[in-house]
Amino acid sequence: MDQEYTVRRGNTAVHATSRLSLDGVADLQPEFTAAGMRQEAISGLGEGGVEVHTADIGGLRLERELYTEPEPPGRTAVRLCLHNERDTDVPVDMMTPLWAGPDGVDLDGRPAGDWILVRQPRYKNDMPASVRLGSCDPGVWDAVRGTQETGGFAPAPGTGDWPRAFSSSELTLLRAGDAGMMVGLLPVDRQLVRCRLELDEERRRLESFRVDCLCDGQLLRPDGTLRSQWVVVDLNADLFAAVEAYVQALAAAAGGARPGCSDIPSRPLVWCSWYYYANAFTQAEAEANLEALERQPLPFDVFQLDECWDLAFGDWYPNADWPDLPGFAARCRAAGYIPGLWTCGFLVEPRARTGFHHPEWLLRRRSGERVQFNMAGMSNHVLDTTHPGALEFIEQLYRRLTREYGFTYHKVDFTRAVVYDPEAVFHDRTMNRAQAYRAGIEAIRRGIGVDSYLNICGGLYGPLIGIADAQRTGSDVKSIWPSLPSSEDTTDYGPFTIKQNSLRYWMNALWDNDPDALMVRRRTEPYRDQSLSLGLMNDDEALTSTLNQYIGGGLVCTTENLTEIEADRLLLLRHCAPSVGTAAVPRDLLEGGRFPAIFDTRVRPRAAGLPEWHTVGVVNWSRQNRWFPLILNAALIGAMADTAQRFLVCAFRGGWTQVLQPDDRLNIGPVPPHGCEVVKIQPFQAEQPCLVRTDGHFSMGGTEVTTWNPVSGGVRLTVEWPWPVPLTLFVRPPAGRTFIGQDEKDTLAVEVPEYSSGLQLELAYR
Repeated sequence: MDQEYTVRRGNTAVHATSRLSLDGVADLQPEFTAAGMRQEAISGLGEGGVEVHTADIGGLRLERELYTEPEPPGRTAVRLCLHNERDTDVPVDMMTPLWAGPDGVDLDGRPAGDWILVRQPRYKNDMPASVRLGSCDPGVWDAVRGTQETGGFAPAPGTGDWPRAFSSSELTLLRAGDAGMMVGLLPVDRQLVRCRLELDEERRRLESFRVDCLCDGQLLRPDGTLRSQWVVVDLNADLFAAVEAYVQALAAAAGGARPGCSDIPSRPLVWCSWYYYANAFTQAEAEANLEALERQPLPFDVFQLDECWDLAFGDWYPNADWPDLPGFAARCRAAGYIPGLWTCGFLVEPRARTGFHHPEWLLRRRSGERVQFNMAGMSNHVLDTTHPGALEFIEQLYRRLTREYGFTYHKVDFTRAVVYDPEAVFHDRTMNRAQAYRAGIEAIRRGIGVDSYLNICGGLYGPLIGIADAQRTGSDVKSIWPSLPSSEDTTDYGPFTIKQNSLRYWMNALWDNDPDALMVRRRTEPYRDQSLSLGLMNDDEALTSTLNQYIGGGLVCTTENLTEIEADRLLLLRHCAPSVGTAAVPRDLLEGGRFPAIFDTRVRPRAAGLPEWHTVGVVNWSRQNRWFPLILNAALIGAMADTAQRFLVCAFRGGWTQVLQPDDRLNIGPVPPHGCEVVKIQPFQAEQPCLVRTDGHFSMGGTEVTTWNPVSGGVRLTVEWPWPVPLTLFVRPPAGRTFIGQDEKDTLAVEVPEYSSGLQLELAYR
């Protein structure tokens, strides 16, 4: 009998078994026997050898398949396949391809309490975190905060025992010393995933580590087969490289990550109504904001109405504050903006007529009671997205909103309601929560069509690869820097929404990450008693909030009353829009700190004549000035560190410029409390003209300069600057040359007027 399998690389090893849970009987331990080898191409991983073991469980045949990748990175993957050879249905609760006991994971011989865990939970409101497992720092609670499905609600620090059980979802990282381990699931649309690590009572040794594919009691029909997802184990010590390879595998397995749409550009700039007006926004106020944009145009792509316009969740028709919703959509298009609309199409309010007329569409629990989802001050019903009638209702709803009302940007909220209750029983008993969820979102996509943009807010991540154009990366933002809780004794603290957005950086390759709205207004009195309308950040905090939009690399969004906001705050948008399209890698992710503070963005400039560069953003989470001493090497900027003998480094806020060599120390600061700085790092060739920086976008030339053509007599370039403030470019001539008009020692400052579209410049040498 071969019960255990082993994955080993260098000083890292995993010794694991597999388990199965059926019809309320948890953790059956099958006795496997070897059944042979075969070659197979696994979608997303490629061709490799697959070792097969089988077990008989009373008329059920269980296969365990162990895949080994023949070439670097040499990943291993394991999955379970359950075949029902009985003549009756079999309820399947859970499939566990990987279960390791106290000695099952070896990371450089270090005790588990010293391991760094990077946790990636399944919902936007849950807290991704990087923690040292056995620490007694307040930040360790972040690794267990969230919903019941991903670790439960943690007590406040100081009110209970320190946590020793941690849950993650599709992606989990472990690091100790020079050893690293990445665990990912492939594909991620078959079952919900729970990756659970538990320490012993002293929080020093590993108790168990397991990866569960949750089947939720779905029925396996006679002669049917149920497959878990592949559990991919990558023991590459370079965990950033392991994550990148995993994301590529996810996209390949889905047949391409982004669905794409012709009506709206990827990574759009969005104006949203929610975080100022909340659910009382009216058509008259929307008209006033459009008129403000006509007086002072800004390069928004989308004008999105949030919750405010509907009669009730489930009865999706305009209320009295929106006398002509289709007419307003047409008004948006005439003004040059794509009309966007908020819905929560899976919820049905108790007062909604839809629930009264079609009670059979509503999701129920095993007890027969209706599933309840508390949101917006109500206990809402939930549509059963496996019921044919409910699916047809959803599809027709979104077809009407798109084709008849004219909205082609859709923000769909609270979709997690379908999967929130693990006791839910679906109309189609052969489906689990992940499958039911994907079926509902597919109905929305059919309704809006391939040419519309779908932004999922408050749903699952994994099952939507290839369906969603965008997904929210964190909880709802606030326009105030949070105060340190009285129960915590620490110096670093800030908005958890920035932490959520930055730790989910890797998802931006699968869709456009949505960091939620940028709110930078100054307002000390609420508008219409809506606390959302307050704006209480100082200038440094407002700039850091703007940086959060930049490092996300996805869409950019803001909520402001355009009729009253001060220009200096509103136009902070110019520093982050348009998006550079690449999410920043939090380079201190694997250090176990509570708030990542070093963000490396690879910039691929719009101008083909410019080489790639990196920007490194730093955030000071503390209440005192701070310096950031960094080393210019691959740990900071990746592979670019090995591409040149010298680098030109310049600061966005500070304006300074330095020439450094690889492995030189880079001191950034002093950065004010809750403030930030961004530096541009580019290979330096003194014999070539160089775009040093700009004072416009955080990329410092990546979006503003659209062509760059060095010629014998100087440089020809084109600038795209759609903002109502001037722009300054700083250009350095080749060694031994000087630009005409250059009055600084090393660079020429080029002033670009406001609203410069396609401006062509020629910088001539003396």
